[in-house]
Amino acid sequence: MNGELFQLVALACDVNAGLAGSKRPIADHVAYRFCRSISFATLEEKPSGEWQETIIAAAPDSWIESLVEKRAVGAALSLGPREDEPLAERVATAFAGGGSDWALEIDLPGNIRQKWIARWETGEPDASGERIWRVTYGCIETSAGPPRQPPDLTAASDDLERALVAIRSFAMQQGHLDNFVETFDTALKCLTAPPGRPAYPLDTYMHILTPHAANVLQAAECAWVFGGMGSWNDMGFDGAADVEYRSVSDGLYVAINGAILTAVNSSLGPGGRTGR
Repeated sequence: MNGELFQLVALACDVNAGLAGSKRPIADHVAYRFCRSISFATLEEKPSGEWQETIIAAAPDSWIESLVEKRAVGAALSLGPREDEPLAERVATAFAGGGSDWALEIDLPGNIRQKWIARWETGEPDASGERIWRVTYGCIETSAGPPRQPPDLTAASDDLERALVAIRSFAMQQGHLDNFVETFDTALKCLTAPPGRPAYPLDTYMHILTPHAANVLQAAECAWVFGGMGSWNDMGFDGAADVEYRSVSDGLYVAINGAILTAVNSSLGPGGRTGR
C-alpha cells in the first residue's frame, strides 16, 4: 500500500497498543522512517475566518501519551470516497494525496469522536536517511458519535478472498503475468494461514490485532498492486479483456480497503483488545 495509508494503519494500531499498555518505541518503524517530523495539531477558526494551527505533540509517542492521559477509548480508521478525484481511486492512490479519503478517528469518553487527517509535505529532499517528509495530523472535527458496531471480519475476509481468486484467474488467462499471479498467491496464503500461525512474520504494529485480523491485514498488504509505473495499474488490454481487467481491478481495490478498515478497527471495542 502507499506510504500515507501504511502510516495511518500503523498509527491506528500503535494508538490502540499504547492505550492497552504497550510502551514500545515506534519512531523507527518503517511506516515512520522516511519522515523528518510527524506532529499533531488542533485547528481553530479565528474571527477573521482564517484557521490557526496549534501543535500539541511533536511525535507519535508523545501524542499517544496524551491520549492515555485523556483516557481515550481507542483509534479507528474511516473511509470515504474522494469526490474531487478525476482518476479512478485505485489509479490515483499511486500519487501523493490521491486515492480514497482515509482518516483516523479517536474515540474519547462520553461518545466523543475526533477526526484526524494527515498533511504530507516534502521537507528536505536531500535529507540523510531519505527522511524527506514532514507530516502533520490535524484534528478537523470533534463531535458526538454513536457507539461503534463490531466490524464483520469474516465478511471482509471472504470478500478479499473472492476478489483475489477472480483477479488471479484473470492474470493466469493472460499467460504473461506470472509475477502478479505469485503476488496474489502470496496474499491468499496469508489469508488462509491458521489463526496464530501467520504465513510470514507479522509487522510489529500488527501484534495488537487478533490472529484472524492479523492474517486479513497481512493479506491486504500483500495484495496491494496499485502503484505507478510497472504496477498492475500500468497495463491495458483490448475489448472484453479490458472490461474484465477493470472489473477485477476495481473489485480487488474495494476488497483490500474493506479488509484494511475491518482488520484495524477490530482492535477497538468488542472483539478487539482495547475495549474497556
